[in-house]
Amino acid sequence: MRTQVAIIGAGPAGMCLALLLSEAGVDVAVVERRARDHVISRGRAGLLDQVTVGLLARLGADRRLRSGGLVHAGVALQFGEDRLRVDLKALTGGEVVIYSQRDVMGDLLEIAEARGVRVVFDALDAQPEEVGGDRPAVTWRGDGVGCRLDCDFIAGCDGSQGVSRASVPQPASFERAYDCAWVGILADAPSVHAELIYASHDRGFALASMRSRSRGRYYLQCGSQDRAEDWPDDRFWAELAARLGEEAAAGLVRGPVLEKSITAVRACVIEPMRHGRLFLVGDAAHITPPTGARGLNLAVSDAALLSRSLIAYYREGSAEDLDTYSARALDRVWAAMRLSTWMTELTHVLPGTDPLEQRLRRAEFDHLRHSTAAQAALAQMYVGAPLDEGAAPVASAATRADEADLHDIPGTTVFTGAQARKGYHLNQFCLSLMKPENRTRFRADERAYVDAWAMSEAQKRAILARDFNAAITEGANIYFLAKLFAADGQSFQQAAGAMTGLSAEDYARMMLSGGRSPQGARSIRGGH
Repeated sequence: MRTQVAIIGAGPAGMCLALLLSEAGVDVAVVERRARDHVISRGRAGLLDQVTVGLLARLGADRRLRSGGLVHAGVALQFGEDRLRVDLKALTGGEVVIYSQRDVMGDLLEIAEARGVRVVFDALDAQPEEVGGDRPAVTWRGDGVGCRLDCDFIAGCDGSQGVSRASVPQPASFERAYDCAWVGILADAPSVHAELIYASHDRGFALASMRSRSRGRYYLQCGSQDRAEDWPDDRFWAELAARLGEEAAAGLVRGPVLEKSITAVRACVIEPMRHGRLFLVGDAAHITPPTGARGLNLAVSDAALLSRSLIAYYREGSAEDLDTYSARALDRVWAAMRLSTWMTELTHVLPGTDPLEQRLRRAEFDHLRHSTAAQAALAQMYVGAPLDEGAAPVASAATRADEADLHDIPGTTVFTGAQARKGYHLNQFCLSLMKPENRTRFRADERAYVDAWAMSEAQKRAILARDFNAAITEGANIYFLAKLFAADGQSFQQAAGAMTGLSAEDYARMMLSGGRSPQGARSIRGGH
């Protein structure tokens, strides 16, 4: 087997990278050592920043997120009984969304399957090979048979305990193990508060979060050696009420505990995030303390950065972006690490904390409470700093006038940059019909197939009705639409005739006679 990019690991980083590359026409295959159901069930993260939400929307993996995600415009920090609400929306214009990693993975895998992305599950003993040379490969055992996937590059998205990290010889490793952990529960009862509460108490840290409107997720700082069974339900609820304080505890609903787990609190960064033709992505390169909710979000931003670099390589033949991937990704990693370690050390009572450190933590909280600038800095990091795309240039008056003229041609839609952006997913859908297996799926259930793409409802209606004029208005390019003509068994002449209200024969006669007359309407604005 051969592909251009082999991805080890089908978690959020691996699947986002696979979809981004596939969307750009880069051949990709994903190798995952666990079963599909395990991949979906293993995540507990649930807070998505604006970068992650935007990327999922771009991939068309946000349909359920838009209906089921909980949008939060603020977050609360509490020290003792004093609470500060940081207004994310007012300070940055951004928000975060509560939507579980399990649901994210279900959405990504569903989209990947609909688009024909190759994912191999239950791939035992997967191993990157020959990453220092020009012919890397991934090997594994499937159904007792040895398998090999030759490729140009390998993306290691298999986590901190995976084979990818172990394949980087003598990396620089920056680590910190905190002498504490989190014990967490998922309760079948609404959360105590509409937004997250990060609470610091003399007894330790507490976090009030949620998975949905009807299910709360709570965490308590505990000993680094504690086990879940050391925290029976009654003990957990009593300690949570004490640490959240009287005001919050008054609204605490103690529902049945559906899950209970222990989460380590640690930090680790591996540098560089590349070795030869192997690139590390997500947890394979870094682990941040869970306090900052950066793990999944940082993995997705890694995938976005690497996808750009690989796409540039295949489109332009330039390795420049690949050579700078590690440095660019690490800039974001260390910014995220700064946020997560700062929030951890502000809110946790760590073993050995002396009275001076305790008062300094209180002073830090008071500074945050009274400084709008400090709150804005926290809010920007929390909602996610935009990827380094740069701002779109502001159009000059002359450019705007030229664009207005383009829209003044009767009966003609000019395929401008704005139209290209509007119709991106529509045109990618058309392009997908070049593959026989995609045409088969489309013919079997057209609605289900178009729903797998991030098109507007107007674009989907145009496709399903074969209203090609409406599709062009919605951003379709005629050369991409030709793929749909062909899938329907129509010639370009037949489709063009239908778009002009003519039979194929009449359309042919008109074109052979010189086309439409140059006389007639020339301007919509001028009426002539």
